[in-house]
Amino acid sequence: AGVQADAFGLKAEGTISSHMLSAELVLEQTRLQAEASGSVEDHGWQGDIGGLVVSDSRFGSWAQQDSAHLRAGPDEAVLDRLCLSSNENQLCAQARWEKTTGWSLAFDDLKLALSSLNDWSILEQKIGGVVAADFKVEGIDTSIVSGTGNVTVPELELELGPNRFFEQFIWYDTQVSFYIQDQDLTTTFQTRFVDDSKFSGTISLEDGVAFSGEFSDLPLLGSIEADIKELDILSAVTSDFLLPKGSLYANVNLNGTLGTPGIEGDVLLQQGDLRIPMLGAQLTGVKGTIRFMGRRLELDLSGDSGSGQIRAAGLFDFSREPWQAGLTLSGTNANLLNRRMITLTADPDLELQLGATGGSLVGRVAVSEALVEVEKIDRSTSESSDVVFVDDLSESSSWPFHYDLDLILGDQVEVVGHGLTARLEGQLKVASNPNNITVGRGRLDIVDGSFAIFGSPLTIERGRLSFNGGPVDNPGLDIRASKRVDEAGFGANGVKVGVNVTGSAAEFEMELFALPSMEDADILAYILLDKPLTNDQRNAGVISAAAEAIGLGKGTRLLSDVSSMLSVDDIRVEGRMESQETSLVVGKNLSEQLSVSYDYNLFKNAGSFRVRYQFGKGFSVESRNSMESNAVELLFSVER
Repeated sequence: AGVQADAFGLKAEGTISSHMLSAELVLEQTRLQAEASGSVEDHGWQGDIGGLVVSDSRFGSWAQQDSAHLRAGPDEAVLDRLCLSSNENQLCAQARWEKTTGWSLAFDDLKLALSSLNDWSILEQKIGGVVAADFKVEGIDTSIVSGTGNVTVPELELELGPNRFFEQFIWYDTQVSFYIQDQDLTTTFQTRFVDDSKFSGTISLEDGVAFSGEFSDLPLLGSIEADIKELDILSAVTSDFLLPKGSLYANVNLNGTLGTPGIEGDVLLQQGDLRIPMLGAQLTGVKGTIRFMGRRLELDLSGDSGSGQIRAAGLFDFSREPWQAGLTLSGTNANLLNRRMITLTADPDLELQLGATGGSLVGRVAVSEALVEVEKIDRSTSESSDVVFVDDLSESSSWPFHYDLDLILGDQVEVVGHGLTARLEGQLKVASNPNNITVGRGRLDIVDGSFAIFGSPLTIERGRLSFNGGPVDNPGLDIRASKRVDEAGFGANGVKVGVNVTGSAAEFEMELFALPSMEDADILAYILLDKPLTNDQRNAGVISAAAEAIGLGKGTRLLSDVSSMLSVDDIRVEGRMESQETSLVVGKNLSEQLSVSYDYNLFKNAGSFRVRYQFGKGFSVESRNSMESNAVELLFSVER
């Protein structure tokens, strides 16, 4: 399409043997002005060029420093050194063409302040440093015969902005050189990081200058050597998923083509640490070898995990389409999870398969020790199972990942929280199904366990969690918990009271039982108070509130009965069992403005006395008194 000029002007004064020229060219965003003085001799022109100014809206104004001599004729053209500068930046060029010997083009004393890349809006990240370079290329007709070039950057600073890893990268003594010989292009490079890590190499492209085929088919030869002192520099790339530390040495050779390179050589990892924040796990003393074999990569890494060890070994194969990878993950007494709510030590024996079309994880995990603290698990509202997110489905189907794991629980797997203290044993097969739902098959037994209902502990006699191929978070329940209470009226063995839990985790039923049999209210009284409710109506409200809170289905009727039996205006249950803040509230209105109430916490066995006075128009004052604290609040309420 060419370049379209907005304006062009040329002015000439003098004679053929001695004249002055001035020219101006205006493009869309660029203006070029130049002056020259010279003469026409022997069928050619020679003279001096001066006053060259290039003004660009983006790259600023570049002005010629000294005049440059130009000689041009039918058999030869020579441009002596012509230099342009703009602030700290400078570009000097000289050229020669001879009809019989060829041509040459050289740039020397090139200087570029890297901060100009920010000024020219080429790079967003702040960068600092000065590039010094020189190039020279020689050729015949349209072919390049030889060439050399050097680029040096004594210090380069790149600021990434505020982040949790590295806000700034600094390189020292960066050098890049190239030379062209016999149509081959060879480049050497080296640099040094602020921690004295070094990176260097040589890359050669055979026939790189004269190659006429696809650029990706260029034959490639080379070598790369890296000596990285601190791997934490990689955390800017691995982000939150993996935080590495340690040192790495690599010495590899390159072959193949530019589009499909092959790599041969070893990468040695020494005294590495790998922290995985998502799991809370940390591998220490990581060492091993990563071996490149053409388009295949073989790795063998091992390290310490807690008091145990873990190893990963396998092969990545990029020589076939689609690419494939297979890894074995094994360990002994390895700390795999160390989060606030769960810690887990296990012996993994897993096979991980990866590829362009998906992945899978199969094998067994023998859990030797685990602690699950239920109360520390973050809870959030879950969507209904019939809610479908289209984006989630499209993302998961684009790279499906399936797993099929056998979990074997040892004798030190404990679950605590919300009144439960139990040890689990058993085996469970956990797998993904085509609907991306984790399903389970197997049985877990609760042994050596107890469960507290409103602070009153019950011993778990039988506890079974059955998984029959449904969602793993909804097992079948078969739990029986009880306690014995010494009661003279029932002989030496006293009375045995407890609860049976059946159904599923999502929809379970609780049923009270007693030996000998008795009313549910008395069973609850024995569980909570170690005595029957009969002829003791003072605790009727507590028992009724407990019945409603644990879902026995009789709480509403009991509350109604107690309310009618007692001289009160209000009796209700407030709070939730999960937060252990369930309370029985009993209140009495002494007048239209004055009311009193008593709030009894069923878990903490503690109460508070409240007095409220209504001023009207939504304003009221309330005092709250207990053994722990005293407070007075001014309240304002609005009815919607």
